[in-house]
Amino acid sequence: MRRRSVLAAAALLASATASPRKFEPYANNAGSVAALAGDDFALVASDRQLLQHGSVAATTQREAAIAPRVLLAAAGCAADCDDLGFALRAAAVDYGHAAGYAI
Repeated sequence: MRRRSVLAAAALLASATASPRKFEPYANNAGSVAALAGDDFALVASDRQLLQHGSVAATTQREAAIAPRVLLAAAGCAADCDDLGFALRAAAVDYGHAAGYAI
């Protein structure tokens, strides 16, 4: 019995002296995106759940219209996906102004 309590105390001490968790600002919200395209069609499917620490944190749209014929579907960090959508929409508008026609 004494040996078991000594081992338990050693385990508790080891866990208490372990290094603290590092700050990690990136949140991988997981997700799945799949696409299929043919000569005259494109099909994009994705889930809507944003996962955080193994549970559903929110539901949101994972697809973003970049231009009338361009669709972005992304999984991973929701904030990064949103930012990528904004940047690509801005680039599409800039391209349209420079080229004289929209994408």
